[in-house]
Amino acid sequence: IGVNKKPSSSVFKDDSIVLCNQPNYQLATNQIYAPLVLSWYNNQPFGPGDTTGGFVLNGLAPTELWYYATKVDVISGCESDFDSVKVRISINREIPRALFGGIDTVICTSEAPFPLDQLFDYDSLNYDLIWYSDTSGSNPTLVAPYYIPFLSQDSVDIYLGLVDKENCAGPITPYLIRKSITPGVPTTRDTAYCFGGDVAPIEDLVERLPSYIYTYYDDPFFGQGTGVYSLYQPEEDVYVYVTATNAYGCESDRSIIGIDIFKDTGVYITAAPVVLPDGGLTTLTATGANTYVFYGPGSIVDGVLGSDSTSPANLTLQPDSTGTMWYKVEGTRDSTGCKVVDSVQVHVNEFNTGTIGYTA
Repeated sequence: IGVNKKPSSSVFKDDSIVLCNQPNYQLATNQIYAPLVLSWYNNQPFGPGDTTGGFVLNGLAPTELWYYATKVDVISGCESDFDSVKVRISINREIPRALFGGIDTVICTSEAPFPLDQLFDYDSLNYDLIWYSDTSGSNPTLVAPYYIPFLSQDSVDIYLGLVDKENCAGPITPYLIRKSITPGVPTTRDTAYCFGGDVAPIEDLVERLPSYIYTYYDDPFFGQGTGVYSLYQPEEDVYVYVTATNAYGCESDRSIIGIDIFKDTGVYITAAPVVLPDGGLTTLTATGANTYVFYGPGSIVDGVLGSDSTSPANLTLQPDSTGTMWYKVEGTRDSTGCKVVDSVQVHVNEFNTGTIGYTA
């Protein structure tokens, strides 16, 4: 009686393997020395084996399974014990989300240097952001490149992807970073107007280039800008700040526009009498201009008391309160449009009825 030797059970090189994004992976081949062949049992160590299969895993979804195989002597029919391997299939299709949207962005040369990972968002609890030299995955590193806008080339290609905590790397995505030269501060000029005179548009004080958008601010550093700035009719010196912005949104530093508002002289107002009893009348007289507006004791925005286009101009009024108050006139000269303000003080005594029949 002859006893055939049982083949060894060594089929798989490792006890366990982890596959990453490998849907078609061959665990073993039947290219071994005759008369031995491998018998494939897939996920269960029983039932009939398959000696013709390719031992290929079609892992299209994340799984963790055991696979079994034996060696069979085709002459004697002797079969080895089972050998097994635990296979974990990881699928990583995650890519970092570019905060700028799309696959390219523009960085202004005026921006401070920064690490490029600030441009991307990802699940940092489950993935690491990896940087590469090309789409083939050369030179992987966790250290984000530092971008220095004013020293950078006109365009830079970067490559990055996400690796999960099981070291399964996702797709490598290329991005393009282009730099845009930030405009220089706009060239401006200062000017001066008399109070009330015609004021030219603020745009006339800026050397504007057709390729830029200009924004005006009230503050040299802060505040919301506007593309249209109206001076209205300033009563005091005005400082306006302007920037130039190119087509890529790169905004220059702010340039100052100084506008001096000077107030003319030669308009005068008098009151007669300047001291009067409660309920008394006083007459205001203004000279030195062509038209006049009387107001007070508050500002002109609180309301006017009257107006006149003759010179001298007179206005008689009865103060409705006691104490010291200021009445004012705003005179306008037709030749220049300039306005001049003068004021006069009036005091209204409080009525005192006295005491009748008082004895010490």
